Amino acid sequence: MGISVNNATVSEGGGDFVDIPDDIYAARVMDVSDMEKSVNPTTNEERTQIVVTFELMPTAAQVEAGAPSEGYQGSELTRKMWITLTDKFLDEGMVHKKSMLYALLDALGYDMDGPLTFDSDEWIDMKCRVLIKHNDKGYPRIDSLLQAVTPKAAATPRTGAVVAGTKKQPVGAGLATRLRGNEAFE
Repeated sequence: MGISVNNATVSEGGGDFVDIPDDIYAARVMDVSDMEKSVNPTTNEERTQIVVTFELMPTAAQVEAGAPSEGYQGSELTRKMWITLTDKFLDEGMVHKKSMLYALLDALGYDMDGPLTFDSDEWIDMKCRVLIKHNDKGYPRIDSLLQAVTPKAAATPRTGAVVAGTKKQPVGAGLATRLRGNEAFE
């Protein structure tokens, strides 16, 4: 049976949506959901996912450039990331290097070269950085995760960070300067 509607209107949306400019933001894990089963709308296959909610912490420079300092009605500025847990992970504990789970664990500072031991409850309040990009529909989403910048952190070839005493050219529109001055992690 179909639907029947009279006098429907088109709107730009509303509710608790807060737009945020594309950029790299300091973030902390606010919440991790329990595992949930859902159906992939593209393949119609069942999948197991968790939802990780991040609080974004824009710098003063990012707020000055147009980023909101807070979310809807004064709440935290948040974004969610859905992470699919593969059968290999659920059955055998294998984390694929191209998975979002791998990216999250790496961004949170886990040693990805050895055996992994973690509890998602321990992720609460852990910090990383998130790259926000707008999707094709114009909504800001988490595109990728990066490790948190710490002032004392020495570079390692794996992270591509700057080794003490060397300088790297900024990769785009002042991002390197903003990241070095990210007071959220000082």
